[in-house]
Amino acid sequence: MCKVLKSKIKKHWRNWLSNMGIGHDHSHGHHTTTATTFNKAFFWGILLNSIFVVVEISAGFFSNSMSLIADGGHNFSDVIALILSWIGFKLNQSKSNEKYTYGYKKMSLFIGFLNSLFLCLAVLYLAYESYLRLTQPQTTDLSVMLIVSAIGILINFSSALLFKTHGHDINIKGAYLHLMADALISLGVVIGAVLIYWTGYHALDPIIAILISVIILWSGWKLLEESFHLMMGKVPNHIRFADVQKFILNWNVDVQEVHFLKIWAISSSENHLICHIKMKSQQHPGNQFLHDLTHALEHQFNIQYSTIQIEVNDGLKACHF
Repeated sequence: MCKVLKSKIKKHWRNWLSNMGIGHDHSHGHHTTTATTFNKAFFWGILLNSIFVVVEISAGFFSNSMSLIADGGHNFSDVIALILSWIGFKLNQSKSNEKYTYGYKKMSLFIGFLNSLFLCLAVLYLAYESYLRLTQPQTTDLSVMLIVSAIGILINFSSALLFKTHGHDINIKGAYLHLMADALISLGVVIGAVLIYWTGYHALDPIIAILISVIILWSGWKLLEESFHLMMGKVPNHIRFADVQKFILNWNVDVQEVHFLKIWAISSSENHLICHIKMKSQQHPGNQFLHDLTHALEHQFNIQYSTIQIEVNDGLKACHF
C-alpha cells in the first residue's frame, strides 16, 4: 500500500515539474531545450531569492540595519520581477490564433512595464524609510550585516549565472541584470559594514540604503521608460532606423528606393518590419531575393519578421502611402 502511494506521489511530482518546465525534457529541438533551461533558471532563481528575502529582512530587523532591510525589500521586488519575467517568457512562446494573430506575445511588453513600475515605487518607499532612519541613526549589528550580505552576494551571483546566455529576450536579460545588480548591491552593504566598523559612524547604514535606492531607481526608471516606449510602438533601442534603411538600400544594386519602413516590437524578444522596395529594373527580383534579405535582417538587426512589398512597373499605383 505504501509503495503504491509512494509511486503515485512521485508520478504527480514528476508531472508537476514537467508542467512547470523543470523536469526532464525528452523532446528535441533547440527552442525546446532553451525554453526548458530558462524555465529551470526561473524556478531556482525565484526559490533561492524568496528564501533569502525572508532571511535578509529578518536579519535586518534583528541587527537594526536599514541597508539590509532596503536590500531585502529590493530583493523581494526582484522576486516579483522574476515571476513577472517568467510569465512574460512563457507568453513569448504562445501560439497565434484567429483572435490574437501574434498569440499573447504583446503582453510581455506590458508585463515589463508593470515590472519596472513596481520596482520604482518599491524603491521610492525604501528611500523614504531610509531618510527617516537617517534623522535618527541607530546602532547596527555589524556581524549579522556582514554574514547576511555575503550570503546575498553568493545567492544573487549564482542566480544571475543561470540567465547568463539570455540572447535577445528582454525578460531574461532583465532578470540577469537585476540579479547581477543585487550581487553588487550586497557587496556595497558589506563595504558599508566595514566602514561603519572602522569609523563608528552608524549613520552610514541609512546613507548606504539611500544610495542603493538611487542606483536602483535610475535603472528602474530607464526600464520603465523603455517598456513604455516599446508599448507605444517605438523602434527598439538596439535597432537604428537609418542603419536598417541604408542596409536594405545597399542590399542589391537594383534597389532604387526604400519607403514606408516601419519597425516595432511585437514582444519582449521579437521584432517586426514592413517596407516597400522600388526596383530600378522594374522587374521583380524573385523569392530568393526576399528570402536572403529577410534572413540578413534577422541576423544583422534581430528582426524576426519582415514583410516586404516589391514595387515594379508603375510604383505609384502599387503604393498609396
